[in-house]
Amino acid sequence: MAFSEFEIARYQKLCEEWGRRKFPPAECLGLLTMTVAIEGQTIRLAERRPHWRDSEFVDHEFAKLTWVKTSKSWKLYWLRGSTMQWTLYEPHPIFPTLEAALTVIEKDECACFFG
Repeated sequence: MAFSEFEIARYQKLCEEWGRRKFPPAECLGLLTMTVAIEGQTIRLAERRPHWRDSEFVDHEFAKLTWVKTSKSWKLYWLRGSTMQWTLYEPHPIFPTLEAALTVIEKDECACFFG
């Protein structure tokens, strides 16, 4: 079952606020920003930057968070560069809140999200 409009607005706001803390303003880094895509029960976070060859922008997804209703928890995935497959984040893949998962992404202790 998909998120309600209230949940979408709340999660969008949380992720955007987190992104403003993590990513500097676009004018500082040549338009590098973060995007949030919410679909079904999944949130995808991506870096948006200008393509190196032209003026188009490209999104590079770096994290996926999926709400598991039965366990009332969030599962965190990272995008493995060698296979371009979503991989469950280890050592700690399950979180009770979205905020807790965003904190782990920000710390990036295993260098999965930002290299």
